Amino acid sequence: MNSKILKFAILSLATGLGIGYLPGAPGTYGTLLAMLICFLLPHSYGYYLVFLIFATFIGILVAEIAQRYFPKNDPSQIVIDEMLGYWLAIWALPLRWPYIIGAFLLFRFFDIMKPYPIRSLEKMKGGMGIVLDDMMAGFYSWCILQLINLWVK
Repeated sequence: MNSKILKFAILSLATGLGIGYLPGAPGTYGTLLAMLICFLLPHSYGYYLVFLIFATFIGILVAEIAQRYFPKNDPSQIVIDEMLGYWLAIWALPLRWPYIIGAFLLFRFFDIMKPYPIRSLEKMKGGMGIVLDDMMAGFYSWCILQLINLWVK
């Protein structure tokens, strides 16, 4: 495969089709993109989990390669990690607006505040460090939303 095409494909995935280049808050923009895409994802919990596992492995690989094109570790232009974290936050929940927005708000809160062990995961090198801290933020969000979902039932 042509190296220019491969670079374009990697950076397109890593930056959420370029949304990570927008000025201001690329992580928030990436999370908003993930929120919109969640309507296109499988609605079966099992298929969604398979998608999420596959996407996480691809996301780690893409983030690992993409960071080489930027001057610093965990560049803000890479938003595949925010997308994966959000998709984890919304897994196995009803696809209704209170959960969709709640996942967005909780995920962004945990991603920005970085409670233990998120900050230490962020210090890992490469694609694992880029993705795993956001997955933990997504997991924290998921736990809270699952408790709310149990309480509402």
